[in-house]
Amino acid sequence: MTDTTPSNLPTQVSDRQMAAVASPTVDPMAIWSSIERMAMNPEVDAAKIGTLLTHQMALMDYAAKNAFTAARNAAMAEMPVITKDSMIVHNGRLIGKYTKYEDLRAIIDPILNRHGLRITHRPGFNDAMKMPTYEAVLHFAKDGQTYSEAQGPMAVPFDTSGAKNPAQGAGSTMQYGMRYTTCGALGIVQQGVDDDAGRRTAPAIDTNWQDAVRDAGMSAAKGGSKAYADWFATLTNMQKGWMVDAGHHNNFKKAAADHD
Repeated sequence: MTDTTPSNLPTQVSDRQMAAVASPTVDPMAIWSSIERMAMNPEVDAAKIGTLLTHQMALMDYAAKNAFTAARNAAMAEMPVITKDSMIVHNGRLIGKYTKYEDLRAIIDPILNRHGLRITHRPGFNDAMKMPTYEAVLHFAKDGQTYSEAQGPMAVPFDTSGAKNPAQGAGSTMQYGMRYTTCGALGIVQQGVDDDAGRRTAPAIDTNWQDAVRDAGMSAAKGGSKAYADWFATLTNMQKGWMVDAGHHNNFKKAAADHD
């Protein structure tokens, strides 16, 4: 039988070669090509090829998460502000009326699309609070990279205002939950209550949640590294992401270490 293995394939793969191929500085497509060439050589250890594949997947996930974070931050910088009289304002210009969740989506979806992002929601139920929950999920897909991140569920009380029947109340509750979790996930500032005719006040996700999280982190850091780590683990993904992106997490870790 004629040997069709390319002559430039290595017959052995050293640990140094493994580390070089798995380096995060190497182009991921170049890594795939290296793995493909090695897989064609029957003398290359299959276990090492499996290790390289694992490294490659980890590198791709790391790159996708970084691209997602950059896209999310860029999109957040373009998000509008919702005034206390339910007007949607961007760069000082009135661009819409915030009367329904669909009105907000009409404004933010083009911004998200430009950055390869979209937002969906996961409904759930909190048994302890006996309330439905809604969780915003940001999805990223651009240049062959994909990534999704859940922002943490928010419990919403059933809307029993007015003469709503159960179906209408459920629909109103869902709209309310999606609106506030969307604003929280994208850093959209809401100045006061929304247009639910004053029947509701802003829930946990409002314009002051960053200050509350930052202050709580500062207090936890005073208890040392373990106390801070235990507190940080209780945060939602959205809160953790904001802490890291804003630089507070790194600063508080250093402060906690000083208290050890």
